[in-house]
Amino acid sequence: MERSCDNGAVGVMVLANIAGRSLTEEAFAPIWAEIDRRGLPVLLHPTDPPGAEVQDMGEFDMSWSVGFMFDTTLAVTRMMFTGFFDRYPKLKLIASHGGATLPYLVGRFEKGDEVEIPLRRKMQKKPSDYLRHIYYDCITYDIRALEYLISIVGAEQVMFGTDWPHQVFDTSGAKRNTEALPKEQCDAIRFRNAEKVFAL
Repeated sequence: MERSCDNGAVGVMVLANIAGRSLTEEAFAPIWAEIDRRGLPVLLHPTDPPGAEVQDMGEFDMSWSVGFMFDTTLAVTRMMFTGFFDRYPKLKLIASHGGATLPYLVGRFEKGDEVEIPLRRKMQKKPSDYLRHIYYDCITYDIRALEYLISIVGAEQVMFGTDWPHQVFDTSGAKRNTEALPKEQCDAIRFRNAEKVFAL
């Protein structure tokens, strides 16, 4: 889905998997190449991950609370390890929901980078470099998670988000959590970063 603004700013939203297919598949390369050529912001939003039905994620709404986090994490991890961000350096990817579990896996990513057989990974940088390259929204529902995200990637990589219009949106919580941050971080997250990313 693409949306154009009056001032020419454009953004795209994609799901973290397309009917179970990875976004890094070669079939999608022409689309990503055009997005990269334009330097478009892309909001990556999760959906049911592959295997959700087999794992009975519908019970207790676990697809939303756990499955969505897995979907985003798996999609971006594949992008890092396959060299996706190296091929599309102008892409401005925004990982929904505070990047899911990506910030909390930084230690495992870095350790894995030390011991993994290099040929298995096609990335040109450290995993933490890619985590600081992409953007995130602030919708973590808990300020402690938001503060941790900022400590890993920097406030300049985080933008305001509410998850509206989904049933679990948290506009008041997002406002409250960002208000509790130092003013410089609050301003960056609430509007400055979006001005830069969306060329507003």
